[in-house]
Amino acid sequence: MLFLLACDGSLLHINVEGTYSSTVPEISTYQSVLTSINFTTDVNESEELKNQNVNKGDIISSIMTLFTLETVSGSDLSFIEEMNISVSSVSSDSEQIRLAYYDDFEAKNFAQFSLTSNDFTEQVISDQMNIVINITGNLPSTETTIEAN
Repeated sequence: MLFLLACDGSLLHINVEGTYSSTVPEISTYQSVLTSINFTTDVNESEELKNQNVNKGDIISSIMTLFTLETVSGSDLSFIEEMNISVSSVSSDSEQIRLAYYDDFEAKNFAQFSLTSNDFTEQVISDQMNIVINITGNLPSTETTIEAN
């Protein structure tokens, strides 16, 4: 969900919704041995989004208002230790802006992320915005399907 302020100062609410599903493979015997000696896996996923003719002044504020992660089948979310979602501008020297994070996945099938309320308008109006997801953890003991909303 995304809230924007229009040029005239009135609240314009654009709800950006979607459900994204992914299947995480189960851990192999070799990986299980590495896990037993406290080896963790870091996953960094990134997606570039091109600007859709949005210009400076078209948007005053961009804030993430909700992000959830849920298991649909398989294990619970305890194989994840920490997950961070941030954005950056591909075309400028802007820093990465943290939008959401969660680090208490223990024995849970659903996680509502903590949000930073950081404004990422500069990234939205840039030529390209990069969405970055950083995950630290291990593979689950069984194949697990998760959904992000």
